[in-house]
Amino acid sequence: PRLLVFGLIATSVSAVTEPLIARLAGVLTDQALFQKEFKAVIWMPIAFVGLFIVRGLAIFGGSYLLNRVSQAVLVDLRMSMFDRMLHWPTSTFENTPSGIVISKFVNEASNALNLAAEVMSSAVRDSLIVIGLLLMLFYYNWQLSLLTMDGAPPIGIALRAFSRRLRRLNLENQAMLGEMTGAIQEAHEGQRVIKVYEGADYESSRFRRINEKLRGFAMRMQVAWSAATPIAQVLGAIGVAIVMTVALWQAKNTRMSPGDFATFLAAALLLLPALRHLSSLNGPLARMASQALGFGGSER
Repeated sequence: PRLLVFGLIATSVSAVTEPLIARLAGVLTDQALFQKEFKAVIWMPIAFVGLFIVRGLAIFGGSYLLNRVSQAVLVDLRMSMFDRMLHWPTSTFENTPSGIVISKFVNEASNALNLAAEVMSSAVRDSLIVIGLLLMLFYYNWQLSLLTMDGAPPIGIALRAFSRRLRRLNLENQAMLGEMTGAIQEAHEGQRVIKVYEGADYESSRFRRINEKLRGFAMRMQVAWSAATPIAQVLGAIGVAIVMTVALWQAKNTRMSPGDFATFLAAALLLLPALRHLSSLNGPLARMASQALGFGGSER
């Protein structure tokens, strides 16, 4: 738990640097470019470099600590799975191919925990970035910030549809991977029987069918995963473009300083990558859900 807390703290520190970058852009615009203060020309580059050093160290520390926690959990998970398998009833051993069981120990458990660490790190960091940047946007111009929020419902609806499809495809893909593992093991262990009864053609056609199905699942998952992020980006970019247009119009008719406008614009632009990262979590979350259901199915 202590490592997890430290990892989340480091991730939070890296998230705080994003709004600070936007604010530094505004200060640079006012003091260095318009007011032409010599001191600002000296300390601003140092501040930028120092901020990125802190950001890099925080990202490294958060990633390392969360991965270390996930590896510790992976050891406990595999031990728990193995201990439970030792107490399975005979019928479960007979009805569950050994290839599927091995796949769950070797591949699925590791993938699920690695995905969990990735999702936790990205979700915490990017969620805090979005919250911090939105607070900054509301501080400088709450009307435009409300306009920015109007793009959230369409993005949410699109991501929800893609998430459902990814979850279904991942479940089918996991089942087919287990079937492939079983086919390979049966062909390896039963090679004498295959040679005696000349079953090589049958086994080859069976494996080809499984392989083609896996390729189809992989391509459909890639289409759904690849399409979700660009659609979210386009919807977000349309919202930011509208906000920028209104902000430029307001800057001409109000006393908003160039630095404040630069801060608002930088915060709006930095918001897009964070939203993109959050939208890309649909794929890992769908794989985690399918693997979790696979663990439950193997234990019944």
